[in-house]
Amino acid sequence: MQFRPLITAVLLASAPAAFATAPHLAEKFDSIDADRNGALTRDELAAWRKAHPRPSAGAPAEPVKP
Repeated sequence: MQFRPLITAVLLASAPAAFATAPHLAEKFDSIDADRNGALTRDELAAWRKAHPRPSAGAPAEPVKP
């Protein structure tokens, strides 16, 4: 029972990140759904993530031009 406020605080703190991920996923759904069956599998998500890696923290999003 003592952990309930802590768990609630953690869930509320993580909610914005989960919400931000959901619209991003919705925007990319058609390109992730490789077999066009209207459902995403773990394999489809893994393949899409492998093909579209996130830039590492601190790295420029685009190559720096001289």
